[in-house]
Amino acid sequence: MNRIKKIIGRLVCILVMVQCVFTGCTDGKISREENSNNDKTNEKTEAESDINSGDIVFENSEVIADAEKVTTEDGKVTITGGGIYRVSGQSEDGQIYIDAGKEDEVILVLDGLHLSCKNNAPVKIMKAGKVTVTLEENTGNFLADAVDYDTEENEDAVIFSKCDMTFTGTGSLTISANYKHGIVCKDSMLVENGIYNITAKKDGINVNDELVINGGAFTISAEDDGISCDELLTINNGDINIEESYEGLEGHKVVINDGSINIKASDDGINSNSGSDKNSLQPGSNDKGGMKQGDMPNPEDMPQQGDVPNPEDMPQQGDMPNPEDMPQHMDGKGGPDMDSDEDSLIEINGGNIVVDAAGDGLDSNGYLKITGGTIYVSGAENDGNAAIDYSIRANITGGEIMATGYSGMAQGFDDNSGQPYLLCRLDEAAAADSDIKLCDKDGKEIYSMKTMKSCNCIVYSGEELIKGEQYTIIYNETQIECTAIN
Repeated sequence: MNRIKKIIGRLVCILVMVQCVFTGCTDGKISREENSNNDKTNEKTEAESDINSGDIVFENSEVIADAEKVTTEDGKVTITGGGIYRVSGQSEDGQIYIDAGKEDEVILVLDGLHLSCKNNAPVKIMKAGKVTVTLEENTGNFLADAVDYDTEENEDAVIFSKCDMTFTGTGSLTISANYKHGIVCKDSMLVENGIYNITAKKDGINVNDELVINGGAFTISAEDDGISCDELLTINNGDINIEESYEGLEGHKVVINDGSINIKASDDGINSNSGSDKNSLQPGSNDKGGMKQGDMPNPEDMPQQGDVPNPEDMPQQGDMPNPEDMPQHMDGKGGPDMDSDEDSLIEINGGNIVVDAAGDGLDSNGYLKITGGTIYVSGAENDGNAAIDYSIRANITGGEIMATGYSGMAQGFDDNSGQPYLLCRLDEAAAADSDIKLCDKDGKEIYSMKTMKSCNCIVYSGEELIKGEQYTIIYNETQIECTAIN
C-alpha cells in the first residue's frame, strides 16, 4: 500500500513539473509576441512621426496651423519641412511660402482654398525636393496674384516654383494671373489630372525643363503662350482648350501622343522653337528678351546724326557671300531654312487636334513628324504664313490631317513619306464657313468640313489616299483635280 502511495506521489510530481514547464513556455511565447507587437507599434509611431502633416486654415487676415515646421505671420504661412498639409479657407491677402530641405517632399492638399496676394505670388516655392499639389475631390480652389510685385526677386507667377512639381487630384483650380504667368516651374513639372482654368497676362503655364501632361482638363486664356516649355513638352492625354494665346503650345520639342486639343492663337498654333527663338521678338513678351508691340527704342541708343561707320567695318566692293554657303529655304524636298535646328521637333502620334492660327498652324524650326491622330489646321489668311511650316523635313506615316491656308508659303510633306498627301491650290479663295468635300475618282466622299477662315490652299493626308490617284476637291460649286503625292 505504501508502495502504491509512493508511485502515485511521484506521478503527481511529474504532472506538476510538466504543467509548470508548459505554462512557462506558453507565458514566454505570449510575452515575446506582445513585445514584438509593441516594437511594431513603436516603429509605426516613429514612422508616422516622420511625416509632418496637419491643417492650415486661412481666415481672412489670420491663419490657423496645427502642423510642425509651419509658422504664420501677417497672413503668410511658411513651411520649412516635408509633409502633407491640407490647406483651406479664404484670404484676400495671404501667401503660402515653402522653404524646406533640398530632399523634402511637400504635399499641398487644396481643400476649398480661396487665396489672393496683394503684393506677390500667393504660392511661392523657393526650396524643396519636390512639391505636389493635390486638388481635393469635389472642391473648387482659387488663386490670384498682385498686379505688380513688391519684390526684387524673379518670381512672376501665381504659382512660382524653383523645384520639381506634380499636380494631381480630381478637384478644380482657377488661376487669375494679373502680373504675368499662371504657373511657372523652373525645373520639371508633371500633371496627372485635375481641372484647371487659367487666365494670364503672359503665359498660362511656363516650364523650364520638361513638362508632361498625362491627363486633366485645361481652359487657358493667355496674352502670350498658352503652354510653354523650354525643352520637352509631352502630352499623353487630357482635354486642353486654349481659348486665347499668342502661341498655343510651344517647346523645343513638342510630342503629342493622345488627348483632345483645341487651340486659338494670334500667331503660331503649335511651335517648336530653335532654342534661340525662346528669346525672339514677339508682341507681348518683352520679358523674354523681345520688344513688346508698341515699344520704342531709347533715343540714346539710336545712331545720332553725323555718326559715320568706320570704312574698314563696311563690306568692300566685290565681297559677296558664296551662294553655296547661304542657307536655302525649305521647299518640302530637303534644304535647310536659316532658322533650322536639328533638335527642334513637332511629333504627333495620336489625339484629336484642332488649331485656329493667325500665323503658322504647325510651325517647326526643325522636323515635323506625324504617325497618327486626327488633325485640322486653319492657318493665316495671308501669304506670309502657312498652315504647315517646317525648316528641315516633314514626314507622315499615319493619321489624318487637313490643313487650310494660303499658298504663298505652302508646304506639304516629304516625297518619301510613308503616306501620300495632296497639296492643292484653289483657283479662287474659299470664304470662311465654306463647305469643302474631298472625293476619290469614283465620287466617294473621303473627307468633308466647313472652313474656319478663308483659304486658297489645301493640304490633306489620310490613310485612304493612294499614290498617283486623282482626287477632286469640291467647294463653292467649283471642282479642282489633285494628284496624291508620296
